[in-house]
Amino acid sequence: GITLTPAVVRPLADHPNIVGIKETSPDLERLGIFAGIRPDRFAVLVGWAPVLYPALAAGASGAILAVANVVPDVCVRVFDLVAAGRHEDARALARRLTPLAQMVTTGYGVAGLKMALDLSGMRGGAVRPPLLPPPAGARRWHDAQFLRRFSFCRLSVAAGTRARAELARGPRPARPLS
Repeated sequence: GITLTPAVVRPLADHPNIVGIKETSPDLERLGIFAGIRPDRFAVLVGWAPVLYPALAAGASGAILAVANVVPDVCVRVFDLVAAGRHEDARALARRLTPLAQMVTTGYGVAGLKMALDLSGMRGGAVRPPLLPPPAGARRWHDAQFLRRFSFCRLSVAAGTRARAELARGPRPARPLS
């Protein structure tokens, strides 16, 4: 990627067609500077889960995270805790989220994300060329790690599974008002 500097971001923040950026580096000082440029109209979104909590505390408006595809409510909960000023709770939850985020993307990239989606009850499916599937045995290891280390995410996975089952059943008939 390209490292943006405050000198580059300032004019971008003033442009009427640009409403924000995704900052994926671990450089929290730079992220904080970006967040302070035009906080009223220019959003800075963190793009790397290991710095989710400190980035939100430094002024990030939100996040775009691969792990949010797997456990969206856990990611939203970190955001809500920071917004409520419950920093210790937010920090603790973000610390628990980080290994899952790293497992989802660092080891196997897109294939790891797809495996985690499959395990969480969603449809990740196979990767498309030119990407390669994970090596043989990776799925078993990935599944075991997910289940062993991330029981705190099970509510998220269960809620997602229920919601997807309801969507698959289709719309419910309207109930008469009484």
